[in-house]
Amino acid sequence: MAKSKKQTEIPGTEKKRVDEIEDAAEALRDASDALKKATKKRDEAKDRLREAMQKHKVKTYPLEEFDPPLEAVIEVVHEEAKLRKMKPTKDEGLP
Repeated sequence: MAKSKKQTEIPGTEKKRVDEIEDAAEALRDASDALKKATKKRDEAKDRLREAMQKHKVKTYPLEEFDPPLEAVIEVVHEEAKLRKMKPTKDEGLP
């Protein structure tokens, strides 16, 4: 097999490094990596919540001690656990 010739470098044609762009791209890559890890951790927590709620045969579970108060809900369509803001009760806000 014939050896390929090494391309001749022409002075002044090398890639110019723009530090600001390189730094911004690195920061974006790091943020994307962190987001991927956080998303995986969130998905695992959602699965644990769904499994616990299914184990205890609960479709909704109030979490009033949270700020703001939340409600854990299993959505029937996807069987996915979610947290959502609690709806005010009828007697809430009345004197």
